Amino acid sequence: MQFIIFHGSLGSKDGNWFPDLSRKLTSMGQEVLCPQYPVDDYDKILNLSSGKFPDALRRIIYA
Repeated sequence: MQFIIFHGSLGSKDGNWFPDLSRKLTSMGQEVLCPQYPVDDYDKILNLSSGKFPDALRRIIYA
């Protein structure tokens, strides 16, 4: 199985519980991707993109 772990706004791929979860899943033979995203314009991008995505994408839970 493949997992992608997304950090939140102003977050980091190395923060919170992301490294622990990544190691745990990897040790179980799972493929894990935890990319670092730029966060400088996160709020601006989110506001500009509001309403432009299908309903399915609006159901993504950000933690």
